[in-house]
Amino acid sequence: MAKKKSPDELTFWDHLDELRIILFRLIIVWIILAIGYFVAMPYLFDNVILAPCHDDFIFYSFLKWIGEVFHLKDDFFTQEFHVSLININLAAPFFIHISTSLWMAVVTTVPYLLYEIWRFIAPALYQHERRGVKKALGIGTVMFFLGVLVGYFM
Repeated sequence: MAKKKSPDELTFWDHLDELRIILFRLIIVWIILAIGYFVAMPYLFDNVILAPCHDDFIFYSFLKWIGEVFHLKDDFFTQEFHVSLININLAAPFFIHISTSLWMAVVTTVPYLLYEIWRFIAPALYQHERRGVKKALGIGTVMFFLGVLVGYFM
């Protein structure tokens, strides 16, 4: 068995091998999460994905509260509604469940992806560069999930 080389001794091909291992780990985590989401999809679909279709969604309650505080009587703040879904394709629900579980796995794998990127590039950085990259990856993760939340609630 070959002795493990230190990061400063790795050749180009050794670096590609390390990158391949990282990609395999990412794909495995992504597949495991996708399978887990697919198994939990009835609950997730009813309580997370289709939650904005119901009048009791938390963001709509917030809008109604804003309307009450500022005495806004516009329909935007006061109307109640309900969305009815109609299926016109026999296989559509199954494929929607598959694609939704795959995309949810992509979104929740992002922190692990950023961690793996950090582990891959950290040995090549100086100490002052590491601080900047840590800050950028941390802020990037927070901004990514803020964007996901804005997209979900709006």
